[in-house]
Amino acid sequence: MIEKLIVEKFGPIKKMELDLSKILILIGPQSVGKSTIAKLVAILRDFSFVLRIETFEEALEKYGIQTYLRDDSFIKYKSEGYSFVYQNGRGRMTTNKNHQLNRLMAEFANFEKENPRPSLPEHKEKIQKDLNELSTDIEMLTENSEKGKTMEEIKKSLDQLKFESKLLDQREEYKDKILTGIFKYINYSVYIPAERI
Repeated sequence: MIEKLIVEKFGPIKKMELDLSKILILIGPQSVGKSTIAKLVAILRDFSFVLRIETFEEALEKYGIQTYLRDDSFIKYKSEGYSFVYQNGRGRMTTNKNHQLNRLMAEFANFEKENPRPSLPEHKEKIQKDLNELSTDIEMLTENSEKGKTMEEIKKSLDQLKFESKLLDQREEYKDKILTGIFKYINYSVYIPAERI
């Protein structure tokens, strides 16, 4: 399936329809919207945008084209796995129900729902802090057995922290597996601005 981009009333672009391929070269006079198109393609193919980590408006701001968006702007992007339409001042992303990307996106959303913040790295940081405190308890115990926790309490805490750490590693591996699967179905693009003299 061919990727398609339709843009109307967005910045310098009055009306434009474009079939996209892996390599896109835009040639034309200054100020007709070549960079605008390239930026839109990069946004609509961006991992953060597709995963809804970043809104369309945030992505436009990142590329400095947020002022191009008007209430009567129309943008339609369609790929094999997903599509995006901006119309009447609102944007909507949909995934193709029959495509593998749809299942992976649902799996990712479910993972995020079941693993609320603090994020996995922050949780691992907490476990490391707890392990450091346990090390201090062990040192205190060897110096003076009346201070700190008993050896049995320390062993129990240590086993619990090891279990939590292993569980977090498994969750991170699972999340990475989902994201790798999603990435297969996104035609990632990089916007490289041309130098002007």
